[in-house]
Amino acid sequence: MLTRHLLLFFVVFLYARHGFTSELLLLSNANIVDPESKVIRYGNLLISKGHIASFSTIIPNNFTGRIIDLKGKWVIPGLNDLHTHAGGNRAPGRTSEFNSTPATAQLILSAGVTSLLDLFGDEDDLFRQRELQRAGKINGADIFTSLSCLTAIKGHCTEYGIKTRTMDSPEEAKTVVEALAKRKPDVIKIVYTKGGSMPTISKETLFMAIKTANLLNLKTVVHINSVEDMRDVISAGATAITHLPSDEEVTTEIAELMAARNIIMIPTIVSDTDAIDFRQDPSILSAPMAQYLAGQNILNAYKKENLKLSESRIAMLLSRNQMFYRSANTLIKAGVTMLTGTDSGGTGAIQGFSVHREMIKLVTSGLSSWEALAASTSSAGKFLGKKYGVNQGDEANLVVLSESPIDDITNTQKIEMVIHHGKVININW
Repeated sequence: MLTRHLLLFFVVFLYARHGFTSELLLLSNANIVDPESKVIRYGNLLISKGHIASFSTIIPNNFTGRIIDLKGKWVIPGLNDLHTHAGGNRAPGRTSEFNSTPATAQLILSAGVTSLLDLFGDEDDLFRQRELQRAGKINGADIFTSLSCLTAIKGHCTEYGIKTRTMDSPEEAKTVVEALAKRKPDVIKIVYTKGGSMPTISKETLFMAIKTANLLNLKTVVHINSVEDMRDVISAGATAITHLPSDEEVTTEIAELMAARNIIMIPTIVSDTDAIDFRQDPSILSAPMAQYLAGQNILNAYKKENLKLSESRIAMLLSRNQMFYRSANTLIKAGVTMLTGTDSGGTGAIQGFSVHREMIKLVTSGLSSWEALAASTSSAGKFLGKKYGVNQGDEANLVVLSESPIDDITNTQKIEMVIHHGKVININW
């Protein structure tokens, strides 16, 4: 593990010191997958100054840049994790693998994840690392962040010993959101868990926090625990809800309300379901990508925990998994926009790898391969205010696959190359 972390530090330092620049690049003979339009074009993609310059079916005679012949391989937009905590990985038994945000951001590029949304960590560190990256001083997947987590006194997020912002009245909510807004968070994260075991903010405080953020043109992502939490968050006019309720299934009524009000869902199915899936199918954690992205202590912790599970516990967890899939299916059928988030940094998810697992679970829940791919690419870009795609003017964040992700969404793991802002990133696993 030490060797891997030293390598990551060296790569981040190298990018910062030498300021590697994107090149004039032509990806030739490629199957170019456009998730937004649901079309595949065969031809050549020209990349210049970190953006997609054009598509053509022929190679210009006077082209002087670098040509990479993909020989029929598949090009998709870069993937996005819209709910992560980039400080490392966590597994059962309080097993942790700590990392710096830049090191994690660099690491997950190898998984084709070209941007992350960190929804709570050390506020000052996240602010500093994001600003360093935007100044071109560190590399890695693009860092977006809520900076802090807005919660009740002794509410969720306070248990980790990391400074967070608390509010316990509508007046405090207005003050807290306005103060945080001065640091220009990419979104505002709010915790609202009436059905949870920890204190939560009141409904009135929730409404004021969202109202204040909306007036400041800041998107809100609200962490929920129950179906009733969802109902209040929908009424308050949040931008997005993260997590599926753990108390009962999402009803058709709730799903249709979300769709009618254009509220986005970041379900993080993987964080709720994969821990037991690792037991049912040990080959998941044997995948080369998982082996590279998680330390052996993390992988061993899941294996050790799985040996402790009783048959009744296993049956309960598998039944609970099906509840999450049914809830996601209800949301999908109602037309709610789904985006990929993993809650990595917590138990049940692995930085980078779990984005691929989340897409699989979205397909299991009822999305097509096209829609699951959009959830992690073009639709994720719209949420972040970015043009993530394969068309002229889009940012050149791309992943080259050996096989079609439309035929089988698991093929997103068959990565041959990653391109980040026009730079070719070597794959190390």
